[in-house]
Amino acid sequence: MTIESAAPIRPFDRKRYYSAYVISILVLVNALAYLDRQVMLILVEPIQGDLGLSDTQMGIIIGPAFMAFFLAAAMPMGALADRHARNRLLAAGITIWSVATLWAGVRTVSANSRSHGPVSVSAKLASCRRSFRW
Repeated sequence: MTIESAAPIRPFDRKRYYSAYVISILVLVNALAYLDRQVMLILVEPIQGDLGLSDTQMGIIIGPAFMAFFLAAAMPMGALADRHARNRLLAAGITIWSVATLWAGVRTVSANSRSHGPVSVSAKLASCRRSFRW
């Protein structure tokens, strides 16, 4: 085997790896979006009890109402994607989704702390007073 017949060393193909990076990010975002939709199905009973909804009302919220909103948003977003940079639209969508998820979590935590916080603090203080008599 001569030196001329050896396979040449390929330079680093930045474009190829960048494409794989972008695809993996899109797959991750799509998987998280799918899981986000499935949370509603997992939490049907607590949501029903909290809002006092019947099975029919909950079925409408999960099925046709979600699909109608999804379809109504698909056309304008498709038009925006045709006219503007898709990477910025995707970044804006992920940002809005993340802020909405964060806001929902903060609202839940603050609602729980408002209702349970004072009670738990007073219960802890009462137990401390019983344990440590001065």
